[in-house]
Amino acid sequence: MNAMTMDTLDQKRSQIQLEINAKKEKVLAQLAEEYPLAQIEPSQTHKVGEYVQQRLTYITKKNEIEMQAIKEFSERNSEILNEYHGNVMDLFDRASNEDIARLSPTSNVDQMMEVLSQSFHPITYITIKYNAGYGNFLSICGSGPNMSWDSNKAIPLRCVREDTWVYETSTPFQSFDYKILLNNTTWEKLSYNRSLQKNNPCEITPYFF
Repeated sequence: MNAMTMDTLDQKRSQIQLEINAKKEKVLAQLAEEYPLAQIEPSQTHKVGEYVQQRLTYITKKNEIEMQAIKEFSERNSEILNEYHGNVMDLFDRASNEDIARLSPTSNVDQMMEVLSQSFHPITYITIKYNAGYGNFLSICGSGPNMSWDSNKAIPLRCVREDTWVYETSTPFQSFDYKILLNNTTWEKLSYNRSLQKNNPCEITPYFF
């Protein structure tokens, strides 16, 4: 099954934490340079008040940075939890009573999703109008089910007519970004990534040259 599981949920959460920590440490390093520790010489006692004020400002800003990092993690964690919940609910909404009856009451959520996803026929979400020519093919990269932005791992599209290709999946999703490739090497000429919503199948015409 290609839907998000608890394992992939934990992996995404860990990746988010690493990204936020790296960004936070960079900002804290810049702050430390702006407010360096200093030695107060006996002849500079008149500067003690100024130095104390600087340290208090540093501590206040440091706390603000720490709180911002916590807030960002909380928001992004909520996003992936909502995505996971949406995938689960989408599967159960599409499942028949017979499908649900096959579930074991001792199964965890991931195991239930695995069983249900195997019951569905693929749905066409993207129709691509493009005549690739003899011997050529189209593929897709992105953040969708089982996708990657690595062109070496691009998913081949199914050719249904000479000038028509389709992207199909039975795996639930909420939305994802993507781009079309020609022969896994040439990306379509767009300055942005395309986006697909689960309830909005689309037809596109890519350009490569």
